[in-house]
Amino acid sequence: MAAQVSRILSDSMWRQIGEVSRMNSELLRRSCTLMGAALVAASAWGTSEPETTPEERGEEPLPLGELITLLNQLMVGGKIVDAYQTTVPGLVEFHLEDGDLFFATDDGRYLFTGEVYERVGKNSLVNLTDTRRQERFFRLVDPNSSISFRPEGETVAVAYVFTDYTCGYCRALHKNIDNYLSRGIEIRYLAYPRGGKQTQVYQDMVSIWCADDPKDAMTEAKRGREFARAFCAHPVDVHMKLGGLMGVRGTPTIVLDNGRTFPGLVRAKRLLQEASP
Repeated sequence: MAAQVSRILSDSMWRQIGEVSRMNSELLRRSCTLMGAALVAASAWGTSEPETTPEERGEEPLPLGELITLLNQLMVGGKIVDAYQTTVPGLVEFHLEDGDLFFATDDGRYLFTGEVYERVGKNSLVNLTDTRRQERFFRLVDPNSSISFRPEGETVAVAYVFTDYTCGYCRALHKNIDNYLSRGIEIRYLAYPRGGKQTQVYQDMVSIWCADDPKDAMTEAKRGREFARAFCAHPVDVHMKLGGLMGVRGTPTIVLDNGRTFPGLVRAKRLLQEASP
């Protein structure tokens, strides 16, 4: 994920960030991560800091709009699109255009990536970051943009499936789709061409979604057969961003309507069990 990590301390640090931003994206991510780790370590050991004004030290919480403007200056390859105050006092969660997220203190002084957990009781942990991802996913996903295969009878569970028609396990899932439907599981396909936008598979996925009968086109494609080429206003790019939000690294990735997420193929019987509250 995008490790946009820095500590806003002084003009000299701004110069370092500016210098790093001229590197390629991968080098930037690694460099910023190491920089942030070094600064946190130095702070922990009580390293002396240069004289700064209270404003430069960011001692007071910033209004959320000002904080977003400040942090957007550090972003490379994406801008902040959402921000939330976490349940941790003084800690704000930020989401980028590509679905990545990071955290910052509300004075803009510390930035870091990772996941936030809350201890509940003596022996239980709740992943607050995953919870937020799921909330945002279900707020943004448009069921009508999916290619949906519905059970003939009652629907007892809904599974959003990020799919690539060239993926072997995606084809295996679709070959056995009747097993899911017979158990009352609705399959809603979301497009996720694994190679990205600059590939033939991406163009093919657009054709599938733009077909006169997208369900038939999906089935033919996953059977390795020819299907008609088409183009229209399509949701493939949106689906790919949703995949980024959910941390998709391969296909299929399944998101149940209760928020549980599974990388890889999950058999119908187990998926129904996981769909239970």
